[in-house]
Amino acid sequence: GADGDRARAHAAEEAARAEGERRAAHARARAALLERIGARLRDLREVLPGFRMRQVVDADGEGYALARTEETIGPAGTPARLFSRLEVRLVPYDGTHDRLAVTVRGVVRDREKTPQRFWRPLEGGAAAEGVVSDAAAWVEGALVAYAEDFADADEMR
Repeated sequence: GADGDRARAHAAEEAARAEGERRAAHARARAALLERIGARLRDLREVLPGFRMRQVVDADGEGYALARTEETIGPAGTPARLFSRLEVRLVPYDGTHDRLAVTVRGVVRDREKTPQRFWRPLEGGAAAEGVVSDAAAWVEGALVAYAEDFADADEMR
């Protein structure tokens, strides 16, 4: 009857409120992490000359990419181009999982690196700040590894 309808309506309102809170927490965590990722990539661009930085936003998520094309001489003495790229993306909120996910993909002088992924459950409050800090530290490690791979490839030329 009427009591059952009110109970269902109240449960639906609570579910909608909880979903709104999850979306808001995810948006705050993503914004904080994107800011930190952007800052670290700008720092990396200072260390690795010639890279251009741009923001990327599409169905796969949002983040930043660094890219560089080098003109060089190939093995047969002919002109060649070598492409390098580093992309860091936050996977979009999908409404089914309360998690923060980051992917890092890299190419160093036409050689693709194995993609990496960070994934952690995202809870509210101080726990979310801890997940953002963990993700930022993980991203920094991935950026250092990319810079080392790039430097190693430079030494091998």
